Amino acid sequence: MMKRMWATTIIGAVLGVMMFVPLSAHAASQDFGQRVTDVLTQKECGACHMAFPPVQLTAAGWTKIMTGLSDHFGEDASLEAVQVQHIKAYLVEKSLDGGGTMWGKMTIKRWKKKGLIDPVRITETPGWKGAHSRPKYKRMAQDVGYARGANCVKCHKQAQKGVFEEFENLYPELGGYD
Repeated sequence: MMKRMWATTIIGAVLGVMMFVPLSAHAASQDFGQRVTDVLTQKECGACHMAFPPVQLTAAGWTKIMTGLSDHFGEDASLEAVQVQHIKAYLVEKSLDGGGTMWGKMTIKRWKKKGLIDPVRITETPGWKGAHSRPKYKRMAQDVGYARGANCVKCHKQAQKGVFEEFENLYPELGGYD
């Protein structure tokens, strides 16, 4: 009886380790495009503005951006062809629809219902507009003196890491973050 209990305990411990170690190691290695992990993309895109998380746009949206760098929102952001190819491949792979996630598919479906197909401006997406149309955002943008909204790190200090905190305790007189 004692031998059987000991064997059951050992088997249970081994199975427990097998269940959690691979999952945590696997989860830690996953890159869902919520932050820029590619060095070249971070360097080149981040030289002029925050390097935006690839999951913020669709593959076609990133393709439009990367094929029009000579007129990148009014600026010449041209790069060497090999750099463009590398960055484009990274952005497309990690894009909203590149990972094939259910969340990505549902988001794109909602965008299409609103007539938004493959946008090239993150600030034109429903998620961005919804989060940044609240009175708190408008007040904060006014307080920091920044109304464009394209430089996430002005307000979201952890944005480069893919963390866009919601400032729940900011401006309580405006009635909470809804």
